[in-house]
Amino acid sequence: ASLAGAYSIRIAGAIVAGPQAGPANGVNLTHFDGNGNLTSVDHVIINGAVPPIQWRPAVGTYSVNPDCTGQASFTYPDGQSPGLTYFFVLTGYNQVTWQYTQLDIVVSTAAFNITAAGTKQ
Repeated sequence: ASLAGAYSIRIAGAIVAGPQAGPANGVNLTHFDGNGNLTSVDHVIINGAVPPIQWRPAVGTYSVNPDCTGQASFTYPDGQSPGLTYFFVLTGYNQVTWQYTQLDIVVSTAAFNITAAGTKQ
């Protein structure tokens, strides 16, 4: 399996511990370069608070397994937000374009209970 291109991602869940504990909902646009690197921007509302940066950038890496599962990790260059790791499954294979059109995601970082779904742009 391979992963390349831009995906719009809907984020829903909660941060369950720490100073920002509370519900978390947002949107994200991630670009996977096809070679294991990603860049993204997100706008996430945490506990009802509007984020101080409208579109927070992040950079990271990812890998895809032969069975269409994978893992990604990213950090925020502002240094004020913790980095995250998430696991995903590629779904929605399009036999015409030979590409996956969806991502199902779960964040695997302590204190985060967040799932997300992505759609290829």
